[in-house]
Amino acid sequence: MNRWLLAAVGLLGSAGFATADYVILVANVASEKELRTLPGGMPGVPGGPGAPGGGVRGGFQGVPGMGNRGMPGGMPGAGNRGMPGGLPGAGGIPGGMRGMPGGMRGMPGGMRGLPDGMMEATDVDDVPYFILAIVEVKGSRGDVLKQFQKAQQRGVALAQVKLTDRLGDEYEKENRTVYLVPRTSFGEIHGLTDSNGKSLPTVRQQFDKQIDDLKTKGKASTEDIFKLAEWTLSHGLIDKFPLVMDKLVESDKGHPAAVAYLKVKADLDRPPSRDDASYAAIKKALGNSYKEVPGQNHYAVLYNSAVAASEAKSHLDQLENSFRGFYYWFALRGIALPVPDYRQVAVVTGEKDFHHFHKALAAGPVVVDGFFARRENVAVMASRRLDESYDALNKFYQSWEDKGFHRADVLLKKPTPMQLAANGGQTFAEAQMLAMMLKSLEKEAELATVSHDASRQLLFASGLLPSNVVVPEWLLFGMGSFFETPLQSPWPSLGAPSAYYLPRWQELKGKELKNPGQTLRGVITDAFFRSIPSSEGKADSAERHAYDAALRKARTASWSLAYFLATSERRFEGLMRYFKELGKMPRDIELDDDILLGCFARAFGLVDRDNKLDNAKLDSLAREWYSHMDNVHFESESTIKKIREVFRDKLKEMQDQASKGSQEQVDPQTGQPNQPGTVPQQNPRPGGVPQPRPPQGQRPGGYRPQPQPQPQPPPRVPTPPVRRR
Repeated sequence: MNRWLLAAVGLLGSAGFATADYVILVANVASEKELRTLPGGMPGVPGGPGAPGGGVRGGFQGVPGMGNRGMPGGMPGAGNRGMPGGLPGAGGIPGGMRGMPGGMRGMPGGMRGLPDGMMEATDVDDVPYFILAIVEVKGSRGDVLKQFQKAQQRGVALAQVKLTDRLGDEYEKENRTVYLVPRTSFGEIHGLTDSNGKSLPTVRQQFDKQIDDLKTKGKASTEDIFKLAEWTLSHGLIDKFPLVMDKLVESDKGHPAAVAYLKVKADLDRPPSRDDASYAAIKKALGNSYKEVPGQNHYAVLYNSAVAASEAKSHLDQLENSFRGFYYWFALRGIALPVPDYRQVAVVTGEKDFHHFHKALAAGPVVVDGFFARRENVAVMASRRLDESYDALNKFYQSWEDKGFHRADVLLKKPTPMQLAANGGQTFAEAQMLAMMLKSLEKEAELATVSHDASRQLLFASGLLPSNVVVPEWLLFGMGSFFETPLQSPWPSLGAPSAYYLPRWQELKGKELKNPGQTLRGVITDAFFRSIPSSEGKADSAERHAYDAALRKARTASWSLAYFLATSERRFEGLMRYFKELGKMPRDIELDDDILLGCFARAFGLVDRDNKLDNAKLDSLAREWYSHMDNVHFESESTIKKIREVFRDKLKEMQDQASKGSQEQVDPQTGQPNQPGTVPQQNPRPGGVPQPRPPQGQRPGGYRPQPQPQPQPPPRVPTPPVRRR
């Protein structure tokens, strides 16, 4: 079995896990698949002692070039298409939606297949078989380490932690225990640490400490309370935010943030008085097959039989949270945005209807597992995660299901004595850890989808943007990603440095986006989105990798610029003026480069005496943007960065070995050179037959052999395929 992932624990250290409140679970499901060496993948390198023939020493036997499929990056459709009737009965979109590029449902590690059989390492997000999940656990700090020490003295390595409501209320209410092992047959576990290598306590623990610190100071200053309010909101503690703001009101009722907060809070506490025309049209089109989540809320959430009532309710709760967080963020800046007196509409549906709706509505691009249709004013979300990595992990868990560890029970039912006795409890612990990863990935996708689409919808509902103007995609995506909780975020967030996009921005800035002025022009004119190549290639093709890379660049740069403008004290007023400039544009007409540059230049004062674009001023703003982002850091950036580096280095090592081995491949069983057009012989499981290489060019980027009767087949690439986005 491939265990190279386990070696990385020595590089990152396991001590952090022992006292961490956030654990990072990493799975390599490719190793269990015993993938054949394929064209477009890495030529087989004779394995070392104990390694299957054809495999890299301690590494893969050859992974076909595969990349997470991305979403269309184009502008929202300008056509005034109405909601057609009878939507549920129609079929899905041919080819399916594209998923989040590099939506690291998959753990770092990216490679692209080449026609000559060589492997080229590309982005660390391009292979869906490496999967990362960050899970919040409860327990006394230090207790976990002691449990490990005591367990190891008994010859086992199990530790117990408690789950939190981040995975669902039922887990915290039941006070569920999960057994952890530091090293598993499929991957490894780490602790989330800060830049100094210290374990991070949960955000709620940090909040409680900061509140206590304010109390010990006696009368806290207005500035201290305001800073805590900012921290509370940026860490997604929407329910705690009013507690802090009430203290700000007591301290200084005339503070601009306090004034705006009081008005917004009163408006938010007042339930909507009506439904607008979009609700009636959508309800009529969906028919009786869709019902509504009950309650007095700011959203009308419709769902069908493909969605459990608890899932629909969970989406509603997340939507309400995002709604309040959006308005609170502007209130902190002294702006009381108008709260609409009508409910926003969201549809949660199964995979088939999701694809059909995306085709039938005037929909924007799919982000994670959802999209927003501007003309119909409806957010549509898939009820399950749709990316390849989640699908791969789900299929990988089947072997534990076959052993009787049913996923529905393994986290919510106590283990039997026999389960804990088998293999020192290791097998049961691994089943629990995989089930915990699956549940964590589902909740992560739900939160990222809801928070992004809710923010897009509220940009229009709040009056910041007019619904009849074709707004550039960079702004919609940039602001949506600014307010969202991104994939791989340890905790809910809002307006904080993105755990997903920040490291990618830092990497791109040093490679493809070295010129600030060119980058700024490419973003604000939507040139990055408009230049994205076709996504029609197969998932394992060079065309698809090029599409993924271009979309990833466009979205990363858009997030970075939006973050800079929203968090810079000098530039925030310009951002608000930019919203107004776009509002003056003609309705339903796609804006060209000159118009987009002009809107941006006027909003930020980048014009000359004739009110024309001043390129020198634009370049100066671009340099200010880059400088600003150099000082932005994610709280656990060092840990995530190091994990990415571990996998990138491993891929480089594999690429080098592939390059050396490509000159002459030797069959590890016969010792004879392989003939052109064949693959090295492997040690297949019973019934496995090495697959022949197809004709050159038949499937660029690698192909997948037909599954054999005995071995478990490789993960299926779904017709749709990021949840990211």
